[in-house]
Amino acid sequence: MQAILSAKAHGIKTVATIYDITRATLMSWIKNFQEDFEAGLTIKAGRGRRPYLSQEIQEDIRQFIKRNPTITLRELKQYIADNHSIIISLATTHRFMKKLSFSYITPRPAHYKSNKTAQEEFKKKSSGKNKKGRA
Repeated sequence: MQAILSAKAHGIKTVATIYDITRATLMSWIKNFQEDFEAGLTIKAGRGRRPYLSQEIQEDIRQFIKRNPTITLRELKQYIADNHSIIISLATTHRFMKKLSFSYITPRPAHYKSNKTAQEEFKKKSSGKNKKGRA
């Protein structure tokens, strides 16, 4: 607002230099102000990037995840591609899951030399107590 008022008194080029903006920017501010007064200077809706998935699709995916809580990212990505014809990356699928307040849980990795039968045998033999006799 101050820049617009100053431009009338001191000229557009001088004010643009002082405020470190381009003359085109200042001219568009003046034009918007003349058309809509103060409302012309506010940021209007509709700016920014549109989301890939609409609200309806997001709700459908939320319900799908609730029905299938052990779903993998690849399965969810495939579901979105098959049912909504939208192809997104695994990273975007993961980001979208987090946006819906779901967490992606990965299993602990098992060592390739681990012996499952020995582990089960150890579990059977141990009483579940520590050295001090506490459970």
